[in-house]
Amino acid sequence: VALINFMAFVFIALFQNISGRILQNYTPVQGVFPPEAYGAIFIFIGLAALVGVISSFFVPETRPENQ
Repeated sequence: VALINFMAFVFIALFQNISGRILQNYTPVQGVFPPEAYGAIFIFIGLAALVGVISSFFVPETRPENQ
């Protein structure tokens, strides 16, 4: 449990930095980033979630019910 909790905090920190870098690629208008910037972050997070779901299919079952 501790390792999963630690990794959650690591990925939160990584995603914050990556999101900031994505925002830096867009020019703020009157101090506000355009909707396209937030759309790019949404796509990034969506792809990361999709990778997580797909990778979960490759994790072996630890306690099969029929044994």
